[in-house]
Amino acid sequence: MTRSTGWIIILILLAYSVACVMAIIHFTETVSVAAAENLGKEGGTIGPIEVKKENTVYTVKASQPVALNAWSAVNIDVFDEAGEYLFSFNGDMWHESGYDEGYWEEEVSTIDLDINFSKPGKYTLDVSVESSDVNNVNDLFVSVEERRGSAILFYWMIFASIILAFIVLKIKKVQKPPKPKKSDELKDEKNTTAAQPATANKT
Repeated sequence: MTRSTGWIIILILLAYSVACVMAIIHFTETVSVAAAENLGKEGGTIGPIEVKKENTVYTVKASQPVALNAWSAVNIDVFDEAGEYLFSFNGDMWHESGYDEGYWEEEVSTIDLDINFSKPGKYTLDVSVESSDVNNVNDLFVSVEERRGSAILFYWMIFASIILAFIVLKIKKVQKPPKPKKSDELKDEKNTTAAQPATANKT
């Protein structure tokens, strides 16, 4: 691979990655807000959410700020319109501080997850909350937003493009002219010998 060919391949892969980023932005846009409710400090029920098309992607966001040194664990169960359990997901909210070469403070107050409803129908979300102290947590706010589609595949494409570009960057080199073959060298030597004038020995 020549140096110029390597750079061309790398530029193509980078352009492909940019196109994937644009696709991610497109598919993660909100089409509509299916639900947005304040469930208090202990959770509740959201829905029914009507899904009209197959393989519709929704983003479920749960937000519950907590006080310093407090935590809450949120669990969300998903049921179909017949009341059959489908799946669940969960996340933790926390707020901590300490000293490690100086004072630090960190918190997580929001979780979100993309879910794909493979079939049209009506679905219900049962949200439950367990906390360290109900007096140290705020109300839980949950929203369900419909997206244009899933962007997971494009994330993997970007990762693969970056890896390929790195590999090409490592293996590209300047193309060297081929070395003459031994047979050619022998032919040149014979031609040189034949071109020399023959001398006769006199006695």
